[in-house]
Amino acid sequence: MSEKKDIDELLEECCAVFRRRQIEGSLPCAKKTLDVLRLIVTNKRHSTAAALIDEIRTVGYKMQTARPVELAIGNMVRRVLHIIREEAKQEQYDEAKPGSFTQPANQEGPEAARNQGKHEVIESINELIDELDHIQGSITLQGVEHIHANEVILTMGMSDTTYLFLKEASKKREFQVVVAEGAPRFDGHLMARKLADAGITTTLIADSAVYAMMARANKVLVGAHAVLANGGVVAPVGLHMVALAARRHSIPFVVLVGLHKLSPLFPTDPELLYNGQQLWYEEALYPWYGAIPNCCTFLQSLDKDQKVAEVSKR
Repeated sequence: MSEKKDIDELLEECCAVFRRRQIEGSLPCAKKTLDVLRLIVTNKRHSTAAALIDEIRTVGYKMQTARPVELAIGNMVRRVLHIIREEAKQEQYDEAKPGSFTQPANQEGPEAARNQGKHEVIESINELIDELDHIQGSITLQGVEHIHANEVILTMGMSDTTYLFLKEASKKREFQVVVAEGAPRFDGHLMARKLADAGITTTLIADSAVYAMMARANKVLVGAHAVLANGGVVAPVGLHMVALAARRHSIPFVVLVGLHKLSPLFPTDPELLYNGQQLWYEEALYPWYGAIPNCCTFLQSLDKDQKVAEVSKR
């Protein structure tokens, strides 16, 4: 009973952390979600796979409700549910074994056989966590392939993935970066400072100057909050304007995202919130996220842990 209480308290603590925004960013939220789900699978007993799936769904709904804007939470819950379903399906093809998800919990059998299905699920979740630990590295290593010498790269706002991507490419390429300040958060100032400290020639411009500077740019390189099922991108406010300017000048528009940001939701789904107005009043006045319509094609990289979304010209 105390064990269940400890897990419930941990879940409530996790939801409180999400609500208070004590964890920022899609990647830390995704890791935190997987840590909670792994703890539930490890410490709680479930007689069938269906019971475990119901438990994960309930927990995932609570965490996603605590932070509805962060789609990576729901994405990780869906990945774990897929792992459980695949394991249960595999056991259905095998001969009946004691302790499998499809067997009663009170069936006699060795402990190793009784927990075999659970161990497989835990191992898959550990692999997923390890994938998230290396996902930014797999993206940044491709910087040299996408950026060429003496190019002018335009970006907007602050994105850790974009910063690491440009920093890695600067080790073997000489190029310039033009950073739009990204109102209303103005985190482009931080991006420009970090790029300059990394030894990259950087120019900071106002958002209103993006269209004028686009004619000099060779490529637009940005991060995103999520990629939707129809190819649309949920990105900071103002990137839609940048995408339209890039299309007008026939400039490649590249969006760097990890697999944890690929969402099965469509822009019309009612559970998709671009900004959490019900949680933070200032976001109702200054929205942080907007949508770029369906204009993406995906490029499969050599590394399976990463995808690059490149917006194609219509």
